[in-house]
Amino acid sequence: MRLDGDIVAIAFRASTVPDGRSTDWDAYCLLTTRDPESEEESRRMIAGNCVTPERFEAQGVIAAGGTVGEENRSTVDAVVWGPEGGPRRERDLAIETLEWGGSVTDALAYGGLQSRAGAATPDIDGVERLVMGPAQIASSSTRDGRTLSVSAYLIDSAVEGTQGLAPEYCLLVTADDETSTECAALPIVEREGVSVQSSSPRENWLVEVGPDGSIRFDGF
Repeated sequence: MRLDGDIVAIAFRASTVPDGRSTDWDAYCLLTTRDPESEEESRRMIAGNCVTPERFEAQGVIAAGGTVGEENRSTVDAVVWGPEGGPRRERDLAIETLEWGGSVTDALAYGGLQSRAGAATPDIDGVERLVMGPAQIASSSTRDGRTLSVSAYLIDSAVEGTQGLAPEYCLLVTADDETSTECAALPIVEREGVSVQSSSPRENWLVEVGPDGSIRFDGF
């Protein structure tokens, strides 16, 4: 869709699971670029963003441009899609509009902009039940030279419990060939967060994801 100011917007929903299945958790994605016929190469650069269905319903998806105005009263020029209406240009959008409390599923939505071709997929039991992810959300180096790779995903619960059929949020930590995983019903993770421990002969690590999606590494 061509908008004013020679901006082209591409709005779509994208699966984030390895086999490309569409699920209720497909991300809402927005790409913006300048007119490809522009003589200035910098004007052809693409910006993009993907958000979860929850965030789209509350805020839409925003691809922001440059910040203008005073430091304490800044605004942005942006392209916005949703929560009502199609992609549109918004000028002098209040910076507060971009604020979002954060959630454990935010990082999973960015997979909608990533190519799955040739991507390594963690060994997950019940991969056919994935509804979002997996996505690498963090990494850290250990004192003994290993690299901790942290991934997360949503998977349909195999058993109905106190949280109904809400999907489970799983946190997976891989160090070399060792993998540790912890899963809990998404409503619980959204309230309390989730943690998983990774161990080696020389040190142990506790990786925590908070209810707002923040990530913490503790070595001991």
